[in-house]
Amino acid sequence: MNILTRFCTKCKIEKSIHDFAISKATKSGRRHRCSSCRNARRREIYKNPELRNWNKVWTFDKCKNEALKYTNRTDFVHYSSSAYHRAIIEGFLDQICSHMTPRRKPHKFWNFDQCQKEALKYTTKVHFKRDNSSAYSISLRKGWIPLICSHMNAVGNQNKRLVYAYEFPNNAVYVGLTCNKEGRQAQHLKEKTSPVYNYSLKNNLNPVYKSISKSYIAADKAQKLEDKTIKIYKQNEWIILNKAKAGGLGWSEKKWTFEKCQKEALKYKTRSDFQDNSNNAYNAAHRNNWMQVCDHMIYKRSPKGTWTYESCKQAALQCKTRSEFRSRFGGAVSKARAEGFYEEIVSHLKKWENRTKSI
Repeated sequence: MNILTRFCTKCKIEKSIHDFAISKATKSGRRHRCSSCRNARRREIYKNPELRNWNKVWTFDKCKNEALKYTNRTDFVHYSSSAYHRAIIEGFLDQICSHMTPRRKPHKFWNFDQCQKEALKYTTKVHFKRDNSSAYSISLRKGWIPLICSHMNAVGNQNKRLVYAYEFPNNAVYVGLTCNKEGRQAQHLKEKTSPVYNYSLKNNLNPVYKSISKSYIAADKAQKLEDKTIKIYKQNEWIILNKAKAGGLGWSEKKWTFEKCQKEALKYKTRSDFQDNSNNAYNAAHRNNWMQVCDHMIYKRSPKGTWTYESCKQAALQCKTRSEFRSRFGGAVSKARAEGFYEEIVSHLKKWENRTKSI
């Protein structure tokens, strides 16, 4: 295909460029469909009254029958947007959607009784917050969390861990620490990567779970307790199944501390380079309000008052085309357009020429 031909997106045939009407809306300057395909569509619309009068297709009865297929308005607007918007325009949307279940709760729905009823569905605060953030946030704001979550099991976090052990009848033991007791137990008993699962399968023995710390304790204390527990088992001549060194906090250990973010930021001269090359460190600094680690960086944004008529004109003289001017000096372009002298300072620059004009 050369510049004298185009490919029709409808009939999938390569035709002369003169078969495509001129259009300012496309970058090439020609329409995407050839004249034959566009005329065929016009004839189809002329013969079919429903296509010709598309805005009159969705009557009240048809919209109502269409709405009966869905149980909520979200699905209705997603799968049949034309009927949904016609109902809005005509003013009978509420009437045809009366059978649907509203997803959004009414104002002041989450009172103490409703929040307590919802909280009984969950065993941990983490699941409660994840699955129903509205009820959880209102309960937290009202101070109801201690009352409605008293039945829930405690879980750890980045700062708290539980030390545990799996003991086998042949004096083999695995000692570990976790921030999620139930989740870690499921991993040890089901996943092939777990030393407990592999040892149990190989020797056909069932382990006994034992909590070393009665509850979740501070992470640094949990590390010391784990190391101490392993030494006690070794002194009593137990087979230690741990592969990693004691004291590791696992996947939830906080990697980007203030010191590490500051050290990483010193590698870059601008914030954009910092964000592009070390996105995790940049996000951690931004999330924890540690952006002072970027104080040494060069501020790329021009100060207020930089772009005057003369400075914009000098910037335009450094470019060969308008597109280059826009890409290199965006601030100057914005200022020139706002003040109304854009065309004046770019009059010497070349415009992008349409290839079809040279035919």
